[in-house]
Amino acid sequence: MTDITYVVFTKARFEDVETPVLYIMAEGRNESWRILDMSIDDVYTAESYRRQFQGIMRKRGFQPLLESLRRRADRI
Repeated sequence: MTDITYVVFTKARFEDVETPVLYIMAEGRNESWRILDMSIDDVYTAESYRRQFQGIMRKRGFQPLLESLRRRADRI
């Protein structure tokens, strides 16, 4: 694995509206790529999740957060 990350700039288009999408990526094992974070219209997913998770942990604790994440993963 490498410490080097790459930023891939793209645009998503729906009808006449273009939205910038950035992917922060790193090369993983076996020449595979991992998305470390992504930004849609300047909103980073990791930052957003961090705030949501901190709020849940502050109000209800770690175990309820973990249970919620497991339920969501089971639905996928």
